[in-house]
Amino acid sequence: GLFKMPITTVVLLAMLLVGEAGGQGAEGMRLVASTVINRSVAWDKPIRDVIVQPRQYYGLTSGLYEQSSPKTQALALKIAQEALVGGIKDRTGGALYFINPRHEKPFRWCKVKTYQYKDHAFYK
Repeated sequence: GLFKMPITTVVLLAMLLVGEAGGQGAEGMRLVASTVINRSVAWDKPIRDVIVQPRQYYGLTSGLYEQSSPKTQALALKIAQEALVGGIKDRTGGALYFINPRHEKPFRWCKVKTYQYKDHAFYK
């Protein structure tokens, strides 16, 4: 196949960020990155395992990263790198999940709404 080398965690996270929040700019991507970091801590799982866990983040397999502009990709890579070294302040209130309330109702595991930003409502 095309990928002979494994994809780094930073690239996987950047792909997820563009797919989930590429249209919401840097802040939207930072908030989604916070959910990945929060899950890693709460579930005691490596960040990479959180990112690739099946049926969790649509953004990873959406193809939106590949279709996005080089500027958006570069921004996502920068935010992913910051997130992986603990350089992002969590403004989600410890959220583990997010939904687009216009398209989804909160799932049963969305207990407490912690934050709202553009099209995303965050929960823990």
